[in-house]
Amino acid sequence: MNEFKRVPKRGDRVEIPEQFFSDVLPNITNILELKISLIILNEIASQPVESRFINRVGIENLEQVKSLETDGIQPSLALIESVLEKLTRAKLIFSMKLNLESEDSGEMYFLDDIEGRKLSENFKLGIVSPNITGDNPEKDIDKGMTIFDLYEKNIGIIPGSQVAEELIEAEKTYPAQWLEDAFDEAVAQDVRRWAYIRAILASWSNGGRGNYDGKTGRRNSESRYKSGKYGKVVRSN
Repeated sequence: MNEFKRVPKRGDRVEIPEQFFSDVLPNITNILELKISLIILNEIASQPVESRFINRVGIENLEQVKSLETDGIQPSLALIESVLEKLTRAKLIFSMKLNLESEDSGEMYFLDDIEGRKLSENFKLGIVSPNITGDNPEKDIDKGMTIFDLYEKNIGIIPGSQVAEELIEAEKTYPAQWLEDAFDEAVAQDVRRWAYIRAILASWSNGGRGNYDGKTGRRNSESRYKSGKYGKVVRSN
């Protein structure tokens, strides 16, 4: 996945990934496409992490896009669509259709990086929800604890896209309480590794949680997980 280097203040520099220059720029046919491409990437990347997305109407209403009009004619929807397709093919952005009340909201566009994937997955799971209309494309996010938050709180920075994808799949598969308990278990045993947490979740799924209550389970977990099927995962730490 790409890494968009950002700073928190809107309007500051956003460093564009190399894919833009290798995969997008050679396919741009005119200066208007180039300007719209950079405007879209900058607009999304300059937002706070929890609201780093934009919808189609939001793009059309951007002042920078409107200012590109020639002889009173604004950039066509077809041109904007072409730019979005090129950015998507280059894996700089991706889109997701949300079931929102507003028909104008359309597809949502996110940066194709770990944070973007995390945010879009949270929308799917209902952990956060955007409040967007065609007339007001501003974002209103309800924050909540996600598996990404648990990982970063208890283990550290997510190391790459493979782990991020495994976290997304785990969040789809297991109840939220199981996830929280599994991370608590790893902290209690001082085995702060995703492989260990994944093993705990698989064990609970296959054999049940027994009388695990968040305390009893912790007292017995060291022998349970270090001597069983997943012992090698733990002992190798």
